[in-house]
Amino acid sequence: MCKIGSPLLSFLLCSLCTPLQNLIDNKILLYNSDNTISPIHDIDYRDLENIFENSPFRPMFSQYAYEFLNGKKTILEKQKLLCKLARNAEIVGWEHLNFRYGKMLARNKQYYDAQKVFSCLSASFNKLNIMNVIFIAINSYRTGEYNLAIEEFNTIDWNELQYNKVKFYYLFYIGKSYNNIGRTKQAAETLEEALKYVETNSREYVQTLNVLHMYYFEINDTVDKSKKYFNIIKNEYREMFPDIWANTMRGCHNFLKFDDAINVLCEAERLLNDELEIAYIKTTKGFLYAKNDQLSDAKEIFYESSRTIKKLRLHEYSYAANNYAICCMLEQNYQEAIEVLQEALLWNRTEYGNIVLQNHLMVCTLYLHQEQETERYYSFLKNYVEKYSQIDTIMKRKLYINLAIVSNELNLEIDKNSYLKQCESLVKGTSSEWRYYYLLNNNSNNNPIPRPKEQCSNTLYFEPWFLVYAHD
Repeated sequence: MCKIGSPLLSFLLCSLCTPLQNLIDNKILLYNSDNTISPIHDIDYRDLENIFENSPFRPMFSQYAYEFLNGKKTILEKQKLLCKLARNAEIVGWEHLNFRYGKMLARNKQYYDAQKVFSCLSASFNKLNIMNVIFIAINSYRTGEYNLAIEEFNTIDWNELQYNKVKFYYLFYIGKSYNNIGRTKQAAETLEEALKYVETNSREYVQTLNVLHMYYFEINDTVDKSKKYFNIIKNEYREMFPDIWANTMRGCHNFLKFDDAINVLCEAERLLNDELEIAYIKTTKGFLYAKNDQLSDAKEIFYESSRTIKKLRLHEYSYAANNYAICCMLEQNYQEAIEVLQEALLWNRTEYGNIVLQNHLMVCTLYLHQEQETERYYSFLKNYVEKYSQIDTIMKRKLYINLAIVSNELNLEIDKNSYLKQCESLVKGTSSEWRYYYLLNNNSNNNPIPRPKEQCSNTLYFEPWFLVYAHD
């Protein structure tokens, strides 16, 4: 037997004299009585697999390993390994084997695991049918891969979609993907088109009205349409679709006063059984408590809901985390806030969330005297508002006020005055109005608006920018 320093190298050289199929069966993988696989000899299966990754032996190795596993009945993770080996060996039909496995994972709500499988099929869509591709694109949406979802939907020939329900889901999910990359107007237009392919009063129809009511709230000059759709669901669909009704109420703060909104949200929470959906509802409740100066309750709710959402749908964690960070900022605990915001930015997948998080990071770094970081966030947001003039009025107002506050702290008087001028027409009747006049009048008492009692509205350190899960 060859004597070479490394047991691994020794084993590999000796194995060259052994048929590869026997190597798999007798030297690498051992099928145990408890339905698990163990490596034998002195190497780990995965190490050997990595060695073969770029080797001409790779397809042969994968095929023999595939045949070994295929002969066993109940090996744990067998299906996952079979899919990878079939793919590596290019066994006929590997694409369908992988799709079926990914679909099973997605059906079990293991969307992120499914996405890993589907990512290997991107060059093989021509081997799959249209319904498979739509399923993959929807899973990309569910995991926060919005640009990828749009790309995948766009590989589909619209003329080949034969059924109205299929056309609906195509438009519904590509429309929601548009919204999450900042193309809200295009998203609303797409969902309006989707309504043509489902029956009025169907579940899909009401779900789409729910999403549209929030899109229109974000688009300039369409708030009346938003309120119309909200009231249609609120007044007509509680009994027919209680879960959709409850989810629509996530946006009730836009149209109801505090006490009424809290009552509606509590009723919505009672109607839901899904832990994730309840966490979304609680996030809106936390927002209302914060706006009503009940910060302790708000902070607790944001913390609880963020933990739940992080566990169940990681890429949506950033919204509740952002709100928790705001509570820390209102307490002037900027160090804790910045840690939460940085993690939220890591997992965030929406364009809107990205801007909000960087806005708050700019403020935190300012008061922590992290000058270089402040400058980086400041420059990014400054360039953003200059480049994208069509962003919604709420976004403009929040950005302009925060940029004005930071400009003032950095003694950039010209920039401060420029931002205040740009938000002059946006502040009337909003939570920014008093803060705007305070900045405009150089902190004098000559303010036409009485100082609000709520800390969210009267803090001078920043303009709080909360996020809620107002629609699916």
